Amino acid sequence: MEGFSSVEQLKSLGHTTDIEKQRLVGKRLHRPGLLAAYCILANLPLGFFLYGLNVYRRGNVWMGRIILTLSALAIIGMSIVLALGLDVKVRGLHVMLLNVVVGIGLMKAERSSYQRAILNGALPAKWWPPLLFIGANILAILFISWLVAPEEGLF
Repeated sequence: MEGFSSVEQLKSLGHTTDIEKQRLVGKRLHRPGLLAAYCILANLPLGFFLYGLNVYRRGNVWMGRIILTLSALAIIGMSIVLALGLDVKVRGLHVMLLNVVVGIGLMKAERSSYQRAILNGALPAKWWPPLLFIGANILAILFISWLVAPEEGLF
């Protein structure tokens, strides 16, 4: 890990308390690089959803809930648009560039909070559950698309 080399160094900077440590022990947080990867390779709302989970689990409950709610609504909206086959002109290189820039920014912004939490007893979350969510979402979109327009087929 970059940044702080020991819990003592972190404590000397005044960034931790016994209460904070007790609150974070055993909480699973997504790595900053994973947030960036999901923003870039999947979509921004999923990356922000995972970020919202981190914020919530670190104890900023209301901000976490706001981020989770907004990103969940965006994921649902995107899924409905895809399932119904609506033509939305949000594609191309500029969208990919936005995903890259925001994903890297989110990774950099989350890095120090994540490191502090890990040093205080939090655990890295597994990378694959969000991938299962993406797979389930794709299957649901395909099924709804088939229900809406069965004559077009699944593919």
